Amino acid sequence: MKIGKLGDFFPSAAVHGMLAAIGVIIIVKQLFVALGTSVEKGGHGLFGAIAQIPDAIMNMNPEIALIAMTSMFILVIHPHTKNKFVKMIPAPMWVLVFAIPFSHIFDLFHEHSYSLVGKTYELGPKYLVQLPTNIMDGIVFPDFGLTATSAFWIAVISICLVSSIESLLSAAAVDTLDPYQRKSNLNSDLSAMGGGSALSGLIGGLPMISEIVRSSANIVNGGKTQWANFYHGLFLLIFLLVGKPIIEQIPLAALAAMLIHVGYRLASPLEFKHVWQIGKSQLAVFVITLFTVLATDLIIGIAVGILTKLVIHIMYGAPIKYLFRTKFNYDEEGNTGTIHLE
Repeated sequence: MKIGKLGDFFPSAAVHGMLAAIGVIIIVKQLFVALGTSVEKGGHGLFGAIAQIPDAIMNMNPEIALIAMTSMFILVIHPHTKNKFVKMIPAPMWVLVFAIPFSHIFDLFHEHSYSLVGKTYELGPKYLVQLPTNIMDGIVFPDFGLTATSAFWIAVISICLVSSIESLLSAAAVDTLDPYQRKSNLNSDLSAMGGGSALSGLIGGLPMISEIVRSSANIVNGGKTQWANFYHGLFLLIFLLVGKPIIEQIPLAALAAMLIHVGYRLASPLEFKHVWQIGKSQLAVFVITLFTVLATDLIIGIAVGILTKLVIHIMYGAPIKYLFRTKFNYDEEGNTGTIHLE
């Protein structure tokens, strides 16, 4: 239906606010994994989890936290290392080189406990990546028996809207991260995402979606074209099929450290400084979007960001009729054309 044009309604400051919010969410959620603790259940949402962080630090599992801190140290110093051999291998691979031996040193493969400074801590396989015994069991063919029910169509339309809007947001956000400042074809992106979701569903897979964490990780590690996504998926599939013995030796704390590092890049103080330098109104859109996403969800957050942007335009005197179309004049002299934007 060529509705990719809707992506142009996402203000840059709102998109960056959304990215920063995603970064904060990643950091908060993965911090508990990195410390070897868990969030107390109670339905308090993200802000409830943030309130529990001091308690998680006080009650962290020291050996699990050591794995996370070692991993974080490697991720931080790797960009500043001048050794060619070290630079040749990506930082996340170095994390695994050091983290997997920790799994054996601390014997995370068996349930046991240890004592430190008068406290007892539990260790076991729950701190390691766990995969199904037979991955092929996940292939399930579709059942169309509920197509005549309202629940079916509500689910289908909801998934369609959420995945489409979030894919548009993610594509727009990745465009701002692209070192070459290229512009995605959002219509093609939606078509590919929809076709991929249909094929995935036919074998019991989840809907596909353009996604920020993997995309930003691709860019950070030198991905330059859409083939980076293809190879990313291909290597994931290969490792799932043949790398199970290695994957199940990886501590979750090491993966949490990698995600916290990605989250920090998305929510870095430099992002706030950059938006502030553009203008106070842009900072207002950025901060309002960020906190709304944290308090509600991504789609409501970006909608509030767009509304904030429109309100600011009206406050600055922009006529409402020009909020959704551009006012411009075009002059042509010989072979030269000039567009005057208002």
